[in-house]
Amino acid sequence: MRNIIYLPLLWLKRFRQNKGYGVQSPFAYRFLQDVVKSVWPYYAYTELETIRKKSHEDKTQNDKKTDEFLFRLSNFLQPPTVLLPANGTAITQQYLEAGCKNTQTIHYHNGEEMLQLCKKLSPNSLLYVDSTSESADKLQSAFPLLDEKAVVYIKGIDNLKKGRQLWDTLCKEPAVVIGIDMKRAGILFKNTKLTKGNYRFQL
Repeated sequence: MRNIIYLPLLWLKRFRQNKGYGVQSPFAYRFLQDVVKSVWPYYAYTELETIRKKSHEDKTQNDKKTDEFLFRLSNFLQPPTVLLPANGTAITQQYLEAGCKNTQTIHYHNGEEMLQLCKKLSPNSLLYVDSTSESADKLQSAFPLLDEKAVVYIKGIDNLKKGRQLWDTLCKEPAVVIGIDMKRAGILFKNTKLTKGNYRFQL
């Protein structure tokens, strides 16, 4: 009986938040409208889709919807540096660089290399991590090394074996100001000038 009542209420809460109701942070609301839910037909989508169709990258790559979101994320953040896994991200890199023409992409091959590079990243940089990879095991150690305004994108937090546990652990980190759970991925913001909160938006 409890689940019969609880589940519809949970769905209603998430539906309202996904529309922007109850989002107290002006930044989070703008992020929802301009990045997560934007349907603006960006100029670069057509060219990027052509590149995607010609690609022979393996199935570890993101789908079109996710890469278009990452384009908007890059366009919104304008990160000077993006730290990406070396494998399975060639198409994603194209979308991120198209979103911010001035960004510099740096690749890492394992968790230890990622950890070392995090110490040298420029302010406002973006770190991309796959929650199912070996590198994700180093993320909790890497997080304090990042600049205060750095942003972390975590792929695959819906992976029940590893992703969800990693996400829940990181959201409890004192340095996390905003956590945005989009089911298939999550984003963490460290910027202390933002209003603290955790949100669930459906991509």
